[in-house]
Amino acid sequence: MLELKLPKPAQKKNPVILLGIAAAVLCAVGGAFWWNASSQVVLEGARLSEARLPVTAEAGARVSEVFVIEGQTVAQGHPLFALAAEEKERIYAEAQTRLLEAEMQTPPEKLRLVRAKAGKNAGPLTLGEQLEQLFLDEKTTRANVATLAEAEARAAIALNRAQIQPQNKRPASNEMAALAAAHENARQELARSREMLEKFSGERAQLERDMGLIRQAQQQENIPEKTAVARAQVYEEQLARVAEAKAALEAMVIITPAAGTVRNVQVKNGSILANGGLALEITPDNVALRAEGLLSMEEARKIATGMPCEITVPGHSQKHLAGQVDDVRLIPIGGGRTKEGEPTIEYKYLVTTKINQVPPELAPQLSQWSLENMPVEVRINVGKPFGSFFQ
Repeated sequence: MLELKLPKPAQKKNPVILLGIAAAVLCAVGGAFWWNASSQVVLEGARLSEARLPVTAEAGARVSEVFVIEGQTVAQGHPLFALAAEEKERIYAEAQTRLLEAEMQTPPEKLRLVRAKAGKNAGPLTLGEQLEQLFLDEKTTRANVATLAEAEARAAIALNRAQIQPQNKRPASNEMAALAAAHENARQELARSREMLEKFSGERAQLERDMGLIRQAQQQENIPEKTAVARAQVYEEQLARVAEAKAALEAMVIITPAAGTVRNVQVKNGSILANGGLALEITPDNVALRAEGLLSMEEARKIATGMPCEITVPGHSQKHLAGQVDDVRLIPIGGGRTKEGEPTIEYKYLVTTKINQVPPELAPQLSQWSLENMPVEVRINVGKPFGSFFQ
């Protein structure tokens, strides 16, 4: 008897199981997107602008002179402005006077020992060192006078030869004018050099007389060794005071902290620095742009300096500027009153991000835009990126 085998009917899958699987997949995908979204913090009201370094001084200080103008390019260490320093100038001048008095009472051999010990901090030149410098200046200027005298003589001869030529053989009027100008320039240079030589010679002669009197007085005094050592110590102390006064005076000249461009100049000669002491700003060469925005106190707990971020420029949603968090600080943004009428202040965190490199395709457009407070979107990566969720 033949046995007929029929195929078994397909078993129906339990719809509850199918729904469970689908729900699990959706949860996994949704969880991935949730994780990705929660791993970023978006700044409120973010704005793009040039990165700037504030240059400040003590509030209430008076600016005596400004050395730069808006838009000027400066190297690191370039003087920006000077603060009024009448009192510090008086102290420095007085310290120099006391140093000279101490020097005149200290034997030369002790002076040499103190100054050798001080090295680079030896301060102003001693009378002996000044005399050596004057001798050198006088010698150099005397040689310069001889060279200029020879040049003046040649210029005079050339002009004279041209002038004594018959009218029809004389050089053209413009050539005559050039010869006359060359002779006049040579004559003036020679006169200035001779005046400088006379000045150096007079100063050197006067200093020699002064030093002769000082040596004579020291020899007649017959200073004991103990006294000489004590006077050398006084000289050393005065030398330190001069160095201290000079440093305080130099500190009144404010220099640029980095190479860049001068922006937002707030001061001029005679200005009194207001509260906060902002004088100007420097756009540094090594950091092109910055973006700033606000965060609530709760959101700010998630971020830290150095965290990477993405800045999206309006109209270029596919192009992102890469940067990092540079500064986070609490600032007041407004206030109100309680039910009892007490004043309240609302705070948020101001987050500053810096952008070190601009994509080449965006650079030409950024250079044409006004970068003063341009609205942008800033997303700070505070957790794992989306790609690492499944790893």
